[in-house]
Amino acid sequence: MGPILEIINSGMKVKISSKSLAEAMNRVCKVVKAKARDDILSGILLRLKDGKLKFVASDDVNTIEVVVPTLDYDGAKDGDTLANAAILRDVSRSFKAAGEIYISGESAGAVVEASASVYVEAAGRSSEFPALAAVEGPKSFAMEWDEFVRVVATIGYSAKKDRHPKYAFNSAEVSINDGAISVTCTDSNRLANATGKAVIDTHADFPLVPVKALKASVHFCKPDNPPKTRKVKKPLKKDPGIEHLAYHLRDYFMERMLKRVTDVSIRTDGEKITIDCPQGKITCNKAGGLFPSWRSVLPDESSMVRFMFDRDKMLVALKQVTATQGRRNSALIFEVGDGMVTLSRQVGVDTASIPVIGSVEGRAKTTLNRHFLTDMLDVVTSTTVSMCVADTGPCTFRGAGGDYHLIVPMTVGGSQD
Repeated sequence: MGPILEIINSGMKVKISSKSLAEAMNRVCKVVKAKARDDILSGILLRLKDGKLKFVASDDVNTIEVVVPTLDYDGAKDGDTLANAAILRDVSRSFKAAGEIYISGESAGAVVEASASVYVEAAGRSSEFPALAAVEGPKSFAMEWDEFVRVVATIGYSAKKDRHPKYAFNSAEVSINDGAISVTCTDSNRLANATGKAVIDTHADFPLVPVKALKASVHFCKPDNPPKTRKVKKPLKKDPGIEHLAYHLRDYFMERMLKRVTDVSIRTDGEKITIDCPQGKITCNKAGGLFPSWRSVLPDESSMVRFMFDRDKMLVALKQVTATQGRRNSALIFEVGDGMVTLSRQVGVDTASIPVIGSVEGRAKTTLNRHFLTDMLDVVTSTTVSMCVADTGPCTFRGAGGDYHLIVPMTVGGSQD
């Protein structure tokens, strides 16, 4: 058994292993801000009930909960306390191998005792902590972990990035139909849509989900200390290939173990949303406002110039054209015709061309925001991208798996920075 941590408070008493403490602190501190605008938000709520110790942290948008097993549970000592997150994290690291650790304290603070004594300042009263209660009841839907990560990575870039992400343009629209999940984000200048497969589908109507909560859940579920992969050594002369194969098999199964997070389930009661994974829970309020009716403004691709290009070559061409372009000057002239795609900052100035894949009929010219184009290409996983462009109206892009992206062109003299 590893080192033991014993927390003693006027309202609670519990003993857990220091390994459990370190893992829990690594999880919940991902949502704690270094300079929280409220002292209460700089704390970690420790709540003991029914033999389980719950660690809760919040940034006033997302609430993360992690439950760890207890040792020598005494039901008479249930209760909660609020500890300063930064100090408790440092203590968990310093006393990781210190044998038994005792924490005793009251509302004013706590004392951690092992080989030395450390005073842990209280972050406030536990009753004032603004934690959201997790949604209970049946799952609204569930997805495989790899599928969930892909969908969030595909749509996250197109949401509006505000300081307080609680509104429609900071959120994702989720629609479920016959086991298929469609997730869409837009900031009114660009749009991204990704589709996935639902493992469980019991709820068709879903509120707007803050994109910050989706991104936090992906970050939250990452392994704390992923094992390092071993470099492949030269095979033995007497049996060439055997050692090389063994190392490759080890790396393959190691990668499969890291991805094996089972399913991610999402529950909602119409007002709150809880994202459930084996590491714990993330709870947030639904985003306010109405999501725009984006399907009604999609362009008719049958009247547009359609072609395919190599993603990597396009990224290289973008870097060549924009190497000397300032951050504020984001306009990029995009032309297609004669089997080539030409990028330029101005007509005939700093140009770069790449060939299209296959044939292209017609010619078209538009002006796009180079930052939007780069962001879109960064999340596309396929080597080839299908694009539809016209002299007027938005441009559309499609990657592998049916992912759909849309970029509104820039007006002459305008800026979308």
